[in-house]
Amino acid sequence: MRKIGLTHRLALPGALVVLTAYLAVVNYPTLPEQIPTHFGSSGTPDSWGRKTFSGVFSLPFLQITLYAVLSGLVTVFTRRRDIRNMINLPKRDQLTEGQLEKIRIIIVDGMSLLNLVTCAMLFYIQYGTFQIVRGAWAGLGPFIWLFTVFILATSAWMLYRIFLARK
Repeated sequence: MRKIGLTHRLALPGALVVLTAYLAVVNYPTLPEQIPTHFGSSGTPDSWGRKTFSGVFSLPFLQITLYAVLSGLVTVFTRRRDIRNMINLPKRDQLTEGQLEKIRIIIVDGMSLLNLVTCAMLFYIQYGTFQIVRGAWAGLGPFIWLFTVFILATSAWMLYRIFLARK
């Protein structure tokens, strides 16, 4: 079993989580009474609502939850030698040790990347919301779609690599 380092896989997404929460704490007192609560497909706000604690801090709480779940899964897949009972693949009991190791590495790499991208996306949305409120930005822009494409591409890449590894 190859040793997979965890520190670098969890540090950058963790820093984004802290930074997102910091932005919420620092900006909350100075926000106006109306803040964007929903964005259209172009990234411009299409719904505004009252500034509430849950409205401002729901994104950091969601980010913390996703980070905890994905980091926990990455940690478990990093430390676990036999992952047969954790994966849902046809004929998983017939996989060789070499195939299982390849699949384990693919899962750890893919989930680490998904953790980073989702944390970056939620940070960007939080930062963008505050920029819109301050009048610096008109909306989140089409850049937000890159996160969606990257998440879907990473998931497809993982599935394809796992499919190849089990043959």
